[in-house]
Amino acid sequence: MARTLFRIGNGLMLLLFVTAAAVQYNDPDPWLWMSVYGAAALCCALFFAGRLPALVSGLLTGGCLLGALYFTIRILFGSVPFFDVTGQEMMGLMEETREMLGFLITGLWTGALTWRTRTMSTSPPAAPESSP
Repeated sequence: MARTLFRIGNGLMLLLFVTAAAVQYNDPDPWLWMSVYGAAALCCALFFAGRLPALVSGLLTGGCLLGALYFTIRILFGSVPFFDVTGQEMMGLMEETREMLGFLITGLWTGALTWRTRTMSTSPPAAPESSP
């Protein structure tokens, strides 16, 4: 049951990451976010196929969590402007917060994929049932 629920969640996250990558074309830094979300979608697809290298998803996890930490520090202690260049209130802060959350969501899900991949590859095979 838990495996089925995880596979359903992975399917939903695959759709989310593909959609997120597709809508980044008008972002100020589309190459970064299309790459991050595209790599996360690829990890989801490889997990479905049973071919996800834990090293690949682990590196993506680490990079995304470091990105989230970087933006968290910028938001809390850095020089995030309250007004953006057009004068809109809080737009600078909102953009940084969205980017932090994008990294965090991606890092947490690819971390879950890494954990599942490592657990499945190191778990002992199920013992066959003995018949009397």
